Amino acid sequence: MHRGGSVAAKGRRFWRARDALTTVYYMTGWRSYPPYDKGSVELTRRYNDCIRGLAAEFDCILAEVWASEGLADWVIHYDGVHANKVGQILIANRILEAIAQHASGLTKWVFEQERDTPWTQMTTKKRIEVGDPFQQTW
Repeated sequence: MHRGGSVAAKGRRFWRARDALTTVYYMTGWRSYPPYDKGSVELTRRYNDCIRGLAAEFDCILAEVWASEGLADWVIHYDGVHANKVGQILIANRILEAIAQHASGLTKWVFEQERDTPWTQMTTKKRIEVGDPFQQTW
């Protein structure tokens, strides 16, 4: 809870529902788990291309989870399929990044919360004084 309500509750008045898709994450244990042992890096790349196409066709937010891991084996769990803790952080960051870049409502809520702080008042005043006033662009 923050200043009298949850972020989601406060932000709902700004947010417009939109679908988000993720590409498939990187893995290394392709042969380990029959009957699910038919994959490969090449097949995953092709599948991810299909996801990218769907995201473009249906105007979905796309989180490039595959790219976040960068084919780095050291972000994969010992099981060869799931991300380890570092990989999970990379994936979560990429998803948050994709949503935040396409959800100005979240930013509007943050700006609203910060507008009346002493720091914002001081810096806003200074920007006006030097001819560099804040201008909202969304």
